[in-house]
Amino acid sequence: MKIIKFLLFIFLWNIFSCNEIKPRKPLNNNKNSFFKSSIKRNIKIRLKEENVFKEIINNSKKKFYYSNNGFWYSFINKNDKRKPNIGERVIFSYEIYDVFGNIIYDKNFLQDVNYIIDKDDILPALREGVKVLGEGETAKFLFPSFLCYGYMGDFNKIGINQPLIIIINLLKHFKD
Repeated sequence: MKIIKFLLFIFLWNIFSCNEIKPRKPLNNNKNSFFKSSIKRNIKIRLKEENVFKEIINNSKKKFYYSNNGFWYSFINKNDKRKPNIGERVIFSYEIYDVFGNIIYDKNFLQDVNYIIDKDDILPALREGVKVLGEGETAKFLFPSFLCYGYMGDFNKIGINQPLIIIINLLKHFKD
């Protein structure tokens, strides 16, 4: 008899305790406003940087090329050697300047970089810039802030959202 009462209790408990689950409404209905303001802010930064780059290009006697990765470059020293491929090792030196031509970090401070194309973790600007150079080539790159140190800066000499001019010299290309 006790077992029947217990089973009846469990059965009734299951029937009456099953309510339809109602979804909770989000507490923040305007979460998209953060993304929209961020997009607007980044568009303004990008347009400002493009205007600075256009002024640099117009004042230069060298020809600048636009990369599909969002930066401009001009060869200082060019040859027709093969460009490095993914997985190949290169050694390069570089210097960092602000958009007014003032040196931020010289190549003696930064030292040469031993890098395997798209395998090692380096600054996106350097990763993309090295790919357009052959051994012995040197180029001047105009990099927007999103490819450099972005909204954080380097916590030292490079500020927040600061576009940079970087001169890269591909010293050695080890072909596999």
